[in-house]
Amino acid sequence: PVARQLFVLFTGALVARGLGMWARSVFVALEASQYHLRQVSLFRTGEVLVAVGALSMGGGVISVAAIHLISWALEAIVGITTIHRHFAPLTAKSRDWSRLGKVAR
Repeated sequence: PVARQLFVLFTGALVARGLGMWARSVFVALEASQYHLRQVSLFRTGEVLVAVGALSMGGGVISVAAIHLISWALEAIVGITTIHRHFAPLTAKSRDWSRLGKVAR
């Protein structure tokens, strides 16, 4: 059961990390590295402090993995929100999936 819980938590963290890293890359590409620095310093330091606090209160590996997931998810949300507000609105576009079959043949 612990291995399964860790797998689920770290899978979610991997997805959130991908989104967070994408946002960081956008900041660098747009030459707005102050947002990149803010993201890294705030969320990574916060993650370490909260994890140390959790461990000092008797938390285990599951609690540290959950903190890791939450930290990356928050960083991704803040990063994407910052991009949306300050640089370009992010909208979902409908895709024409009918052409995919032609490409795959």
